[in-house]
Amino acid sequence: MSKLIVANIKMNKNVMEMKEYLSDLNAESFSNELVVLSPTPFLFLSSVYSNLTFGVQNFYYKDEGAYTGEVSLKMLKYLNVKYALIGHSERRKNFRESNALINKKVLKCLEEGVTPILCVGESLSQSKKDNLLKVQLKRLLGQALRGVKVTDLSKVLIAYEPTYAIGADAPSDLEKVESTVRIIRNIVKSKSAKTQVDVKVLYGGSLNPENYTAYLNSEELDGLLLGRASLNSQSLLKILR
Repeated sequence: MSKLIVANIKMNKNVMEMKEYLSDLNAESFSNELVVLSPTPFLFLSSVYSNLTFGVQNFYYKDEGAYTGEVSLKMLKYLNVKYALIGHSERRKNFRESNALINKKVLKCLEEGVTPILCVGESLSQSKKDNLLKVQLKRLLGQALRGVKVTDLSKVLIAYEPTYAIGADAPSDLEKVESTVRIIRNIVKSKSAKTQVDVKVLYGGSLNPENYTAYLNSEELDGLLLGRASLNSQSLLKILR
């Protein structure tokens, strides 16, 4: 079964490095589906490497206006952006993005036909107590998905990224990940009442070419969100194959 691999390039590479990277990926065929979250200045390359699917790491929820330095989805759609990362812990921490802003971004994605990749996760202390973990996930998902139509819930990809596993030496324990993913699915499904919702969940957090296999093969996971492991094209291709 094909899984979704999302490569978050973050603030890395210059334009020549990005061209070489995308050229390596574009020349290969692989069984899993790939989305490249390119730095915004390099999204023009989507017209060159048309076999690849692109997403954006950040955007503003307004269409236009006096918002110096911001970029709208209406602008990005002309650059073939199909996915948008929302609520990453680095945006929450470093740029103080609130749940209210994240919610507006989710709604804007759905309005524009762009697939939101909504990141949620807990701290190490919250992960050690089931009641704290559930409260945190209910809070994040409840606020981020406020106002989302039941018929649109299945259009939102959830990326589970425990904050303590991002940039760490090892990923969160797989059994713990699978247990938490089940909690996430139940929370989202509880918002749909009698309507059947297909909740797709990715995992991200310190995966690499040496430890990814069990996570990619897990029946609980629909794919992976990669950071460091996606920066090298050959390492990424190993995972994609």
